[in-house]
Amino acid sequence: MKKVLIGVVFSLMTTCIIGQTSQSDYFPHGIGDRWEFRDAFDWRIEEILTIEKDSLDPHGSIFLKYIEKPDYTVRIDTNSFVGEWDYFFDEVTHRWYKLDGQIGERWVVRKATIARDTLWAEIKDIYQGQLFNHTTNIMVVEYWYQSAPGDSFWISNRWLAEGFGLFDSFTEPGTRVLLAGAIIDGVRYGQLTNLKPMNETGLQNFDLEQNFPNPFNPVTTISFTIDKSGEYSLSIFDVNGTEVNTLLHKELSPGSKSVTWNGLNQFGNPVSSGIYFYQLQNHDHSQIRKMILLK
Repeated sequence: MKKVLIGVVFSLMTTCIIGQTSQSDYFPHGIGDRWEFRDAFDWRIEEILTIEKDSLDPHGSIFLKYIEKPDYTVRIDTNSFVGEWDYFFDEVTHRWYKLDGQIGERWVVRKATIARDTLWAEIKDIYQGQLFNHTTNIMVVEYWYQSAPGDSFWISNRWLAEGFGLFDSFTEPGTRVLLAGAIIDGVRYGQLTNLKPMNETGLQNFDLEQNFPNPFNPVTTISFTIDKSGEYSLSIFDVNGTEVNTLLHKELSPGSKSVTWNGLNQFGNPVSSGIYFYQLQNHDHSQIRKMILLK
């Protein structure tokens, strides 16, 4: 599957950690904010990201976590870099964006390693444009690999919109992904599937784990833990947001639970290979994760 490198991670706090500036608005980070990306050519869902948690470290860096990427952490540091954070090595592995950068400014995204060349970025343009019928400032970032001085090749362009974040990316050899819709600070924009975002408070009374195995064929187990009694449902959706099957819909007591899915739809027919989403929800909250069926 083609990836959208929008990086974000979560941790618990209020929805506004620091005062928003025009720079930080290029990368919104409120709890409950959600982005839905689609392939520009066939309009299939490529990525759905919802901020679950948002925290501030002692040095002022913001750490973000997404529901759909439990092991993926992004940091917005004090000099406005947005990068992937590796907790094991306590370092930023990729500095994807510089939110307060100016046209022509360059930086190293990732230093050269034995297996890979140095990855560079440059802000190619900042201009005013339209997104979801709103006039906003747009930043264009270009990426390229360099193995030696004068020896480099372009790999990607990304477009960030003030107030919306990443909304367009084009990657060699021709992959283009667009932002179809978003929920930012409680306001809906564009097109969204019928998958529900988590409660805007960011508070939860259950924890939905990644299915195992994943990818799978044809059976996988979905585990979760709940801390209060209530009516819960666990449903499967395809990439178009259409409900495929409901695995669970009943009253549950607190504790750890697990449900298996055998790759069948609600009519008992096998579904095709591809990407699916599973959603656990009760009256107040919802969590969504992604899984892949490979036959």
